[in-house]
Amino acid sequence: MAWRLDGCISMQNLDVVRGGNRIAMIDCDNEALSDGDIVANARLITAAPELLAALIELDAWAIYGSGTEYPQGTFEAVRAAIAKAIGEAA
Repeated sequence: MAWRLDGCISMQNLDVVRGGNRIAMIDCDNEALSDGDIVANARLITAAPELLAALIELDAWAIYGSGTEYPQGTFEAVRAAIAKAIGEAA
């Protein structure tokens, strides 16, 4: 089940939910960010599971199926991002 946005930024009530469960509550009263930035960040959070799955799949394809090598530095960046997302980063 995908993560999605629920609520309304104008009502200061914007959550990331999965099914009926709240994954994250977005701070809509952050004066340092515009409403557009708050919504963009919230959308990025909702996309996180799919982004991680796609990055893992792309990483496996690049290593085992593409027949080419990662460009310089890309392997480390990809692996660091995956490790951070799954809680294995230092």
